[in-house]
Amino acid sequence: MIGVSHFKLAKVTKEDKEDVVNFLLSDFLKEEPLSMTLKATPQEAKPFFDQLIGMCLPSDASYVVRGEGDQIVAMLINKIATLHDDGTYDKIDSPKFESKFSTLRDYMEMEILSVHRNLTGRGLAKKLVVASIELAKNRGCAFASTIATNIASQQLFSKLGFETLYTLMHKDYMDNQGRQIFDCGSNPTDCAKLMVKRW
Repeated sequence: MIGVSHFKLAKVTKEDKEDVVNFLLSDFLKEEPLSMTLKATPQEAKPFFDQLIGMCLPSDASYVVRGEGDQIVAMLINKIATLHDDGTYDKIDSPKFESKFSTLRDYMEMEILSVHRNLTGRGLAKKLVVASIELAKNRGCAFASTIATNIASQQLFSKLGFETLYTLMHKDYMDNQGRQIFDCGSNPTDCAKLMVKRW
């Protein structure tokens, strides 16, 4: 069995884009509960992944884990975003509120966490999330957020101090015939969660 020390953590660069998209098409698309439910084909999913990776690359905040032969075996695709004050609080003339809202600033969006199906349970996802949190802190981000759609990632984020702000239950989404749209079958995932870690 290969230990975690045999895997190499690296930042995602623009040269990695094709490899990253191919990994998502070959692994994430087949393992992520909502993708499995929707039965999206690689041809259907590729434009979405191309666009998402293209949007995240300028942030220089994503990581891959490489294994044997320098192959990608896990990744966490991140984007640095900015909270914008729309003027709602302009009329509040209180030092208490002023100090709070002057801190509205950058935060990290953790877009896609994926580990190769044969390498789960080895701490690779944790390694990616911890590295991303440190990067976010070093870049002056106020918090990190994610929409976790797999029970395994929900449990990991919870263990690492993320709190759930909102839960979308799969059973609440029905088609016109009253059938549940997101039915994950043997996968125990029954919801998507908006999760946030502040520091």
